[in-house]
Amino acid sequence: GYALTNHHVTQPAGAIMQCGLADGNLYDAVIVGQDKIGDVALVKLIPKEAGKPFPFVKLGDSDTVKIGDWSLAMGNPFSIALDFTPTVTYGLVSGTNRYEPMGSRPGISEYTDCIQVDTSINPGNSGGPLFNMKGELIGINGRINFEKRVRINSGVGYAISINQIKNFLGHFYAGIDTDH
Repeated sequence: GYALTNHHVTQPAGAIMQCGLADGNLYDAVIVGQDKIGDVALVKLIPKEAGKPFPFVKLGDSDTVKIGDWSLAMGNPFSIALDFTPTVTYGLVSGTNRYEPMGSRPGISEYTDCIQVDTSINPGNSGGPLFNMKGELIGINGRINFEKRVRINSGVGYAISINQIKNFLGHFYAGIDTDH
């Protein structure tokens, strides 16, 4: 019942929230741990039936991702899916080990090790998974570059690499806010 997402997605909700899954159900959830600077949050979903397992994905190895690899991004761009079924887009990995500094606006996080993709990522894809073609989680979608007047995909998106997240999983499960 654990889910990785972006801190900027969970921050407005506070420590207690509801999360929708592709099964169409809303689940009560709580923040377990977070990385406010690196824009990651670990959320614990509360099952509706005790002992019923949640679906899960295998964590991949983002250090093996290469420029030119195909990737799949999932999310809910522009909040168009009212039934929680994700939109799936595909594209290429355009860069690895990218650094995206804190923005000039307050609340913009620092991405210290991210995967750059041309896979379509728009507002609403934040916190969703980035998969390799084996179906392994290689990143968490979080940021796009956009033309300053409009917030649409310009072909440059960023996902926080799963190996960066793995560095802090112990902190997240222990409820410790990470510090870079």
